[in-house]
Amino acid sequence: MTESSISLNLYKGTPDKKIIVTASPFNWLDTSIFYSSISGRSYPGYDQSYKDKGFNFKINLKEFDSFPAISVGANDIGGTGIYSSEYIVLSEKMDKIEYSLGLGWGKYN
Repeated sequence: MTESSISLNLYKGTPDKKIIVTASPFNWLDTSIFYSSISGRSYPGYDQSYKDKGFNFKINLKEFDSFPAISVGANDIGGTGIYSSEYIVLSEKMDKIEYSLGLGWGKYN
């Protein structure tokens, strides 16, 4: 995202539904907060779907130049950890095409 931008995303899928607000206060930082409802998982003590919230971030360590851009990020910080993951990614541009190669790790609950 470009610096000083904000976006709102709504996702309705299976098994989860999410609302995500993403902000990019600087050209090197993207942050998101999310709230999700996960069907097929019970919420302890209540007759409803499981709820989760969390925080994600991505930091651009290096911009595009003669070498690829480098970014690192983490998902589901401060939440239950259902969506938790960390990653590093290299990105490159050639004319109007941008491609990425990354390595990520996380867990699935």
